[in-house]
Amino acid sequence: MPVRVLIYDLPRRERCIVIDGKVQSDGEARGKILARLDKDGLGDTPQATVLRCLNQISAIEQRMKLYLNPYLKLVDPDTGRLYPVLSSELATRRMGTRYPNPMQLQKRGDSTYVRGFYLPDGPFAEPSKIAEALA
Repeated sequence: MPVRVLIYDLPRRERCIVIDGKVQSDGEARGKILARLDKDGLGDTPQATVLRCLNQISAIEQRMKLYLNPYLKLVDPDTGRLYPVLSSELATRRMGTRYPNPMQLQKRGDSTYVRGFYLPDGPFAEPSKIAEALA
């Protein structure tokens, strides 16, 4: 409801996007409204700025829901570390992990900062140590 007030009620300019009798305020609806504003030459108005900020906030919430919250629930309270389940169930005998799967952490894009929350353990924690070991 607060998002709908920000999108529709306060600016009093935009028509509501209604699907199946319900007023929409999700990312798709915000994108349609932004497209309308840009088309009308109003892309730099306070309403457009609010919509862009809401899109950024929802992207952060999505990353929290996908990466941080589930991983925090898997942290061992005694050591403060994650212990994923290692397996080699593939025919290639390649190692795989699950609960959590660190391969799901993105290397590129807006959510790369999530990888910085997880620090490696042991002698290979720093890139300089890896170079020394390989030399």
